[in-house]
Amino acid sequence: MLLAKANLLNEKYRANVGLMAGNYAQYNLSSEPTWAQFIYEANIGIKLSNKKNIWLDAGILPSHIGSESAISADCWTLTRSMVAENSPYYETGLKVSYTSKNEKLLLSGLFLNGWQKIRKPDYYQYPSFGTQVNYKPTKNSH
Repeated sequence: MLLAKANLLNEKYRANVGLMAGNYAQYNLSSEPTWAQFIYEANIGIKLSNKKNIWLDAGILPSHIGSESAISADCWTLTRSMVAENSPYYETGLKVSYTSKNEKLLLSGLFLNGWQKIRKPDYYQYPSFGTQVNYKPTKNSH
């Protein structure tokens, strides 16, 4: 897979855009419209508080769960597995996140367009919801 990614970070806003090509895009996004099959990530965020690290992000986001990724270094398993195959690679929707001052704790809540979907399905589907809690005991934890 070929991936080109750009990030913008300011005190009040942020944005991420990633475009991809290759087998990963061809097979994993085959159910998406042609215009969306090359999007790895495309989201914008706004900081909601001047005193706390609270953000609202919207768009196509990397998955908040799972052990699989298009980027090999981010994969927890080196082969196919049930854990990897039963988790989304990406998600589309809104994410509210809080990071503690010492950056050890991340809490987030998500309102999503479903399971690994960029385009809203033609049929009626309820939205999906998600939560995420990350705790890093040391600064070097990934």
